[in-house]
This record gives sequence, structure tokens and C-alpha cells, in this order.
Amino acid sequence: MEKVGLDQLLNEKELSKALGISRVTLYGYRKKGCPWLSIGGKAYYFEPDFTAWILKNCRRVADIEQGDTPE
Repeated sequence: MEKVGLDQLLNEKELSKALGISRVTLYGYRKKGCPWLSIGGKAYYFEPDFTAWILKNCRRVADIEQGDTPE
């Protein structure tokens, strides 16, 4: 089993700051199925899982500019 580093767990404040998005946006991602953990009543995101989800589920600006429709 692969060892998971706690340095790969980000709280809402850290992740929203790193991405330049609001915590409300992160909440919206959770409602859309973004993987997250609740520890002590606070939301945490495991960076590799979040990255994989965001790459799979969010459209790129280039796709939007070309007029592609969402799947």
C-alpha cells in the first residue's frame, strides 16, 4: 500500500488560496462530486484526488472558446 503524506491534505483555505477561487466555489465542487474528507467538522482535500477530479470534470478555457459543448 502506498504511503500517504499529510502534506498532500489541504484545507479549504489553503486550496482556495492556491487556486485563486473562493471557498464557496470549493463547496460547489463538493456538491458536484469532488472528493473530500471531513475531519473534525472541517473539509480537507487530498491533492492527487482533487487534481484528478478537476482535470476530468472541469472544462478548459480553450474548449469553451472553441465552442465545445459539455459532455
